[in-house]
Amino acid sequence: MHILRTFTVTATVLFTLACAGMTPEVQAKWEKEQAEKAAAAEQQLTATAATLAAIDQKLATTTELGEVSCDAARIQALVHKDKNELDYQKPSTIRRDLLPAFAKGPFTGTKDVPAHLSWMNSEWLVKLQSPLEGRADWQVSSDKEWIAERLSDRAQVLLVYIPTEEAPAKVAKQDGVFTEGVYDMGFFDGFLTLWDFTNGEFLCSTYFSAESSSSVQFDDRGLMKTTFEEAVEADFKEQVQNKATEARQRLTPDLRLGYQIFEL
Repeated sequence: MHILRTFTVTATVLFTLACAGMTPEVQAKWEKEQAEKAAAAEQQLTATAATLAAIDQKLATTTELGEVSCDAARIQALVHKDKNELDYQKPSTIRRDLLPAFAKGPFTGTKDVPAHLSWMNSEWLVKLQSPLEGRADWQVSSDKEWIAERLSDRAQVLLVYIPTEEAPAKVAKQDGVFTEGVYDMGFFDGFLTLWDFTNGEFLCSTYFSAESSSSVQFDDRGLMKTTFEEAVEADFKEQVQNKATEARQRLTPDLRLGYQIFEL
């Protein structure tokens, strides 16, 4: 994703430099197209933030979640079936606790996104809520265009992770020092919910739970060496992702989360 954003910025800079050899008419046409593209991206991001805020409000008044089946035809209509790239079968994803950041619109949240299971949040949605202060105009413009592209690249479905109870996996400490081989197992209990990202309507939901493995293996000497703490955190992440994938499979075969190389 960073490579794609870098390519976009580089291409824009190179094309801008090439403008020096343009005729006034060609340059004016290009500038108009860029302005229209920027305006469309701005409109899309504002609408997306409004949809996220609306979903937050609906969840705030929801007293109980349960097992709700998906309407297969509706899910299929929100997936880009004419595209071959797997990204078009992937929804944007977000944790419930990040949704309130969109109440005032895009780029009005905080840079301090909760770290626990932060991978549950699509990078473009985290960036959409992050403030813009202290950033150069070209960076802001590039990020807005990149976010808009990522939103367009994905299925028009939002997956919201809603924890009911959770705790991270932690390596035990004694006198401030990690005790190798000893750790508190992490767990996640909650719901995987799907929403129509075009209008904020609820689609379906299912419960899932996951916990750390009772033991972990790690290599602290090889080329891919890791610490015990890293191995514990990676294991918990993998267990939650595997259970989330199983939950997605129960709901619909038409989406992919992309956590696994091969996903049914």
